[in-house]
Amino acid sequence: MPTLHVAAASRPRSVRPLSRLLVILSLTVGCRGDAPTSTRVPSRPSLGKAPAGPTVTSTNPSYARRGDTQVSVHVIGSGFASGAKAQWSVGTDTTSVTTNSTTLLSSTELVVIITVSGTAPLALYDVSVTNRDGKKGVGAELFAVTTATLVGPGTIGGDVVVNEISDSGNVVGYFDAAGPFVTEGNTIISLGSTGQAWGVSPKGDVVVGRDNAPVAWVRQSSGSYVKETLPALLSVGGGAMHAAAGLNGTLVAGGYQPTPGPKNSQGYEPVAWTRTGSTWSAPTVYTRSGNNGTGWGMSGSGKMMGKSALADGTSPWGVWDSPSTFVQLTAPYLQTMNQAATIVVGVLPGGGPALWYRNVTTGQWNPTAVPLPTGQTTCDGSAQDINDDGVIVGVACSKAVVWRIDASASPPVIVSGPLYLIGFGGNGTNAGSRADAVTSTYPYVVAGGAMSGGHRLLVKWIVE
Repeated sequence: MPTLHVAAASRPRSVRPLSRLLVILSLTVGCRGDAPTSTRVPSRPSLGKAPAGPTVTSTNPSYARRGDTQVSVHVIGSGFASGAKAQWSVGTDTTSVTTNSTTLLSSTELVVIITVSGTAPLALYDVSVTNRDGKKGVGAELFAVTTATLVGPGTIGGDVVVNEISDSGNVVGYFDAAGPFVTEGNTIISLGSTGQAWGVSPKGDVVVGRDNAPVAWVRQSSGSYVKETLPALLSVGGGAMHAAAGLNGTLVAGGYQPTPGPKNSQGYEPVAWTRTGSTWSAPTVYTRSGNNGTGWGMSGSGKMMGKSALADGTSPWGVWDSPSTFVQLTAPYLQTMNQAATIVVGVLPGGGPALWYRNVTTGQWNPTAVPLPTGQTTCDGSAQDINDDGVIVGVACSKAVVWRIDASASPPVIVSGPLYLIGFGGNGTNAGSRADAVTSTYPYVVAGGAMSGGHRLLVKWIVE
C-alpha cells in the first residue's frame, strides 16, 4: 500500500547586520608667543547612513515542478546591487533548487535561472538575495515546488467548482460564470452556458447533473456531448448528483426530483436512475418522512448517501442501505461515499473534515464522526471525496489536503496525512486551494482548484 508523505519545511529567519560609525575627533592647538598662530580645522568625516541591505518581496513565476530545468524567475524587491546572488531554500535544504545564474536588471529586479531537482520536496521555498558586500534579504515562502498541473487555461469563466473525476481522469464541475464542463486530457470542454455537472461515469463517457431538471451529457463517437433529460415525475426541477458503475455493465445515478402536487406543497424526494445501454430507467424513489430529501452520493449496489427529511421538520444526513432503509448519521453535511458503501466523508458537527464508517464486524453504521487530523489546533474544512483504496481528499485550513486510511479496522486507522498539496506559489497565494475528487487507480490523480491571479483555477495533482 503506497504511503502519502508530508514534506515539512522550517523557515530561516532573515538577519540584517547593523553597522555603526564611531568618530572621535581630537584637536590640539598649540601657541607660540614669537610666531603668528594659524589653525586649520580638518574636514569632518561623512556621517551618512550605510547602504541598506536587499529585500525580497515576490517571484514571477512563483512555482515550478520537479525536474524543471532552466526556469527563468524574476525576483522582485529592493536594494539589489551588481554581483547579487539569489538562493532557494526549504529548511536547511539549499540544494534541491539550484541557481544557474543571476542577472541584475535594476535595484528592484533580478532574473534568476534555476534548476529543480527531480526529488525536490513539494513545499514552499524561501528566496534570498545576497549582495557582494554580504548584506542579505530573505523572502519567506515566496516560491512553490508543486505537482499541480493547470488544466486547459484554468478557467473558461469565473472560479471553478470541481465535483468528480472519472477513473480515466475526466474532471467534471462548473465555472460560476460559464456553466458545466468536462475535461478530456488537458482540454476543458464546455457542456453549455447553463446548468451544473456533478457526476461522471467511471469511464468518463456519461456526465450527470442538472439544467432546470436532472440531465446527462453523453459522449458521442465524434467526441462531442449530447444532453439528455432523465425521466422524472415533473418536467422541471431536481438534479442528478453522482454516478457509479452498477451491476452487469449498467450505470446508476443518485439525485433528487420534485414531488408532484400543488405548488405550495411540493417538496423534493431522493431518487436513483439506472442506465442500461442507452436507456434510462424511471426514477426509483427512496423513502423520506418529511417534505424534502436529496440523494447525493451513490454506490453501484444501490446504496445512497444524502439528506432525508423527517416528520418533525428536521433534515438529517445519512445513508439509505436500501430505498426504504435510512440510517441517520450525526453530521451537519456529508459529501460522498466510497463505492463499497462503507465510508462516507464530510464535515464535523463543530466544523472540520471527518469520516463516518460501517462497522466491519456488525455491518452497522457508526453514527458518530471520526475527525481527520489537520496538524492545527483549530482548523475548519471538509473531506470531499474518498476512493476504495482509502485515499481521502478535501480542504483544511483553506488548503488542499490528502489523507490515507485503512478501512479494514473499526474505526478506520489513519495511515498518513494530512498531506497539504502545494498550489501555484507562495506568499499567501497557496491559501484558497482545495482538493475535491480523486481517482480510484494508482498513482492517484486529485482534481480541484488552486488560486492564481485572483481566481481559483482548475488543476490536477499526482499523489503517489
